[in-house]
Amino acid sequence: MYEKELNEYWNQVEKHLACGKPQREELRRYIEKNVQDTLAEQPNISFAEMESLLGSPKDAAADFMETLPPDTAQEWEKQKHRRKRVTIAVVGVVAALLLGLVIYYYAIKGVAIVKTSTLVVSLEEGMPYPTLPPITE
Repeated sequence: MYEKELNEYWNQVEKHLACGKPQREELRRYIEKNVQDTLAEQPNISFAEMESLLGSPKDAAADFMETLPPDTAQEWEKQKHRRKRVTIAVVGVVAALLLGLVIYYYAIKGVAIVKTSTLVVSLEEGMPYPTLPPITE
């Protein structure tokens, strides 16, 4: 019951969280347990009333963040920025490689196949230089 509304509520809560996945899952389990307990006690409760018991998504997230160690938000922000920088670097490297390949293939006008034939003649001293037959392809 109220799965859609609860998912929407959770998405709003998640926007205000500055913590890792384990802490987020802990909060989600806590909210879901509160909803189940409330529905067991009051089966006819509306979701609006349920939300008033849970608090606004912003307030729920803020209350939960207060229970975490003080440096959690700073560590989360550092990790977030680190992931963003790594992603940008990887995209840049891939783009540079693709650009290099495009320039390389444009410069050689595609794939060039070259056929070469080599004839080696070994002459002993005093032998006249032979005439070579014409090369046919």
